[in-house]
Amino acid sequence: MLAHDCAINWNYPKAGLPDRQWSAGPSTASKAVGVRYTAGAHALVLDYTRAPDSHGRGGTYPWWGWVDKSCLVDPVAREFPRGATAKDDKRTVPDRDTYAHPLGDRRAVGGDNAPKAVDMNPPHHGPTKKTLHVGTPGTLRSGPKQFAIGNLDRGWDFRITRDKCRTTEGTPFKPEQWVLGYAPQAAAGAGSRPRTYPPAPADPDQDDRCAARCLRRAAHR
Repeated sequence: MLAHDCAINWNYPKAGLPDRQWSAGPSTASKAVGVRYTAGAHALVLDYTRAPDSHGRGGTYPWWGWVDKSCLVDPVAREFPRGATAKDDKRTVPDRDTYAHPLGDRRAVGGDNAPKAVDMNPPHHGPTKKTLHVGTPGTLRSGPKQFAIGNLDRGWDFRITRDKCRTTEGTPFKPEQWVLGYAPQAAAGAGSRPRTYPPAPADPDQDDRCAARCLRRAAHR
């Protein structure tokens, strides 16, 4: 929950990056957010008002974003007890540490309710060889079906380490597959360009049609 109105940034704030934001807080339409994890002075949050429903329908992009921790009622990510629901999260006051254990920076609870490290700069495989251009905004993630780390806007670069957006066998990627790349306009946290797996489809130029397919998968949560 936000203690007062604040700007939520598309990506981790850093000088020289495109300044994409939206407003959230008590006097805005976006009144409630949930902390996924923290990194330095900021927290990666989910805007519940903008997010799709539990079936992945609807939503106003983006719904993940970075906010200054001073804006939050409870500026930490937490490990809640198994079986806890959203109703158990007090939101208007910080949760008790004895009830929901606070997590350190770049630590988030995974799908099995176990804390995991969030790698905002995953290992890469050689220099970039081809630049794709994003045709539809999308979420950047630390790995396939992993944690959100930022967002891409239409027209931004997505650089891959292959000559063409194809598998090692030379075949087009399947819809459920992901591709590793660099997004210089969405640099995160440590200052280096994040090496990420985005679900945003790329601009479907002839050479990039496979990218439009292989990046289509969007994990909303």
